[in-house]
Amino acid sequence: MPGSGLPRVLRVVDDYGAVGQGASNAHWVLVENGSEYITKGPSYTPNHPHVAANEIIAASLAEQLGLPLLDHRVVSLGASQYFASSWMIGPSFYPAITAQLLADCVNQDRIYDLVALDIWIANGDRHAGNLVARKPQKGNGLPLLLLNDHSHCLVLPNESGAALAARVNSAPMPYVALDFVRTAITDPAALRAAFDAIEGVTTAAIDDAVRSVPPTLMPTGDDRLYRDFLLHRQAAARQVTRANIAMFPNIPGNAL
Repeated sequence: MPGSGLPRVLRVVDDYGAVGQGASNAHWVLVENGSEYITKGPSYTPNHPHVAANEIIAASLAEQLGLPLLDHRVVSLGASQYFASSWMIGPSFYPAITAQLLADCVNQDRIYDLVALDIWIANGDRHAGNLVARKPQKGNGLPLLLLNDHSHCLVLPNESGAALAARVNSAPMPYVALDFVRTAITDPAALRAAFDAIEGVTTAAIDDAVRSVPPTLMPTGDDRLYRDFLLHRQAAARQVTRANIAMFPNIPGNAL
């Protein structure tokens, strides 16, 4: 509805079924705009009622920060709603990113912003398959770095929103799990700028990110818990990273 803060919802016209072996039991679907998407939602994963809310909020914040992520929206199938992210055919991307692929990416410098985001949203699931390198199709011949899959940030399976409060001051190491990502962080000024950007996301923008989750995808009362966590973690992210700066072996101790 215009002015409601909620996204427009398009209908799924064909569900091709579950894909892969992922914990989110994602489905590949055709939507009435003619595009194909991967969908995630609590109807697929009853033990993870926050799966779509996590994805929607993370995508909204990533967009606020200008980060590269796939086109996304909320879609419906029958009475259920889902987070939908653009389907990529297998030959168009590498199955897992490597240190060399990351170094070759045309937008490799986005890794600083990615690290800061993952620390903010407590994303412990940024494994090599959730940091996508899209294969070059033509042009400069360089891969493109894309963020993917935020279903296991913020509130985890079998948790309630109340679990967020315990992560406000959590150490950042679990959220930068790939060793080659840690070693790719070499520029103190770029790291500072990434945390400046996190701190520059306004309270209104955080409110909008949380409000963009449709009520059917937000467990009752957890919108306030998401908002409180994001505000408090935003204020703590630089401090906890500074206290653990040794996790980045190529950054001096006074970087932040």
